[in-house]
Amino acid sequence: MKKFFNVFFVVLGIIFTLLIILVIVLAINLSSLMKPEEVSVEPNSILKIDLPLFLPEKPVSEIDRILRKSRYNFFDVIKSIEKAKKLPQVKGILLNIDFSGISFAQMEEIGKELNKFKSSGKKVYAYFKNGGDKEYYLASFADKLYCNPQSIIMLNGLYANLIFFTNTFKKIGIEFETVKHGKYKSAVEPFVNNKISKYNKEMVLDIINSVYSVYSKEIAKNRNIKNIDRLIDNGPYLSPDGLVESNLVDSILTNDELETFFKDNKYKFITLAKFLRVKDPIKYDYKNKIAVVFAEGQIVGGKKKEGFITDEGTIKILKKLYKNDRVKAIVLRVNSPGGSGSASDNIWAYIEKLKKKKPVIVSMGAVAASGGYYISMNANRIFADKMTITGSIGVFFLMPVYKGLYDKLDLKSYYFKTSPNATFLSTENRLTDEERAKMQKYIDKFYDTFITKAAKGRNMKKEEIDDIGQGRVWIGIRAKEIGLVDEFGGLTDAIAYAKKLAKIPEGVNPKLDIYPKPKKLIAQLLEEDFLLSSKILNSKLGRFLMNVKELSEKEEIKALMPYTIEIK
Repeated sequence: MKKFFNVFFVVLGIIFTLLIILVIVLAINLSSLMKPEEVSVEPNSILKIDLPLFLPEKPVSEIDRILRKSRYNFFDVIKSIEKAKKLPQVKGILLNIDFSGISFAQMEEIGKELNKFKSSGKKVYAYFKNGGDKEYYLASFADKLYCNPQSIIMLNGLYANLIFFTNTFKKIGIEFETVKHGKYKSAVEPFVNNKISKYNKEMVLDIINSVYSVYSKEIAKNRNIKNIDRLIDNGPYLSPDGLVESNLVDSILTNDELETFFKDNKYKFITLAKFLRVKDPIKYDYKNKIAVVFAEGQIVGGKKKEGFITDEGTIKILKKLYKNDRVKAIVLRVNSPGGSGSASDNIWAYIEKLKKKKPVIVSMGAVAASGGYYISMNANRIFADKMTITGSIGVFFLMPVYKGLYDKLDLKSYYFKTSPNATFLSTENRLTDEERAKMQKYIDKFYDTFITKAAKGRNMKKEEIDDIGQGRVWIGIRAKEIGLVDEFGGLTDAIAYAKKLAKIPEGVNPKLDIYPKPKKLIAQLLEEDFLLSSKILNSKLGRFLMNVKELSEKEEIKALMPYTIEIK
């Protein structure tokens, strides 16, 4: 029997070794197949951009490109539109539009780049298959907007849905302890209240009404529609009847008719995936670089963690840029609802050091709130889109209490302690009055630190920050009015400003260095958590569960947005 097990484990070891070799060989072959071959653009070309379901901010890894989960990122789209404007062979852009998870703010930035493209005299076409207010908003930037006879245009206004879990958790014996500072800091409400507070209601209504105002006015301007509110009130549009007459679309075409239109005009299509491999006509200066650092996800402590902004991982990148004399300025692209207060403060502290040597410009994406605002507020300049979600200057502590669950399951728990406060923050019992007072003092102190540093970064009085703080979420157009951001603009605007602040001469095109660098295929395949990070984490449920896990597993204060705002 002993001999059998010896042979068995030897064979098992050989099989395991062969599997590793197979993975390595496969990775090398796939990597060689994926080496970008330069593509040339034929005369009279149309750049075809298919609106993806998900458009990440960070660089896309090789494995994601292979699995076709994300063939390109947001910056790829922006830079391709910019490159298409410069290439004389490209005569126009065709947007294929369908339902998408892309944010309003990203749509806004793409729309701005399309306007710059149109300023060169080139045309933008949009083919609307299906979509809602957000998708139609982007389509409205086109010179010509077509839709399919079977298109569904869900142009019917916005809604925000908040779900409260308090009674649900109570049924299984779980309750939550919370301490916060900020009357609008409502991240804890779904866990401790049964209904929405008046402050939370006021904030949510302001957000969706402000977003509605921005995009509806832009649609009206783009499409020359005077009665846009009435048209939206009468939506959705489930048939093509009246679409042309109301100027919502220019023509109704089948796929074949659309292709015939472009063929008759001697146009040839080039896809975005291919266009990314077209050589940029601009000559870049490698001695004058601008680093673009993408900070996307919830903020947590520790080293690099897939799907999150970690303080150690981010600071490691910033230290590298601090030492690199060729990097003249840093653009920090923030897309984060916040997270750990201490991790946010660590990143803030290094930015404070970094900007003494080089300009640091922040470009806010879809959301840069709470901890996301914390790591932005001391930049030399803050750019935001009109529909960026930001602010939420506030702090909270949330802790689950499992005593009721233990009782329901008839679990008996015994603990022993050496000191009176050894069980402080134990999840078995509720906070005592003394413990609550101690935690409130800590939260209040951190909030004071938050608004003090925000006041310094924004050159405002602490009382002014406190007045617009209190955990309140603002959208970009309101945030600029109250001084939380400096300018409306996207990533390309922030890069242009960084060049100016770094005093890079006019006519010199700085090389853009993008961080974090995507992992090589072989490294990602050999990662222990590859399946989790590549298949589960990027799903909507996966991101929600990982955020809840981070929210509840550590007894620390959070600078986190009230909830995941998904406006529909």
